[in-house]
Amino acid sequence: MKLLRILTGVHAGAQLQLAPGTHRIGSDDGADIRLTDWHAAD
Repeated sequence: MKLLRILTGVHAGAQLQLAPGTHRIGSDDGADIRLTDWHAAD
């Protein structure tokens, strides 16, 4: 199983186990894992 770890910022140290498959990470509404940090690229 894959693991997503946040390394820096407010949520540093947070971890999320990802189920098998493809996961889209981003700041838009269509992302499976949504980033809301203003530093995240669109």
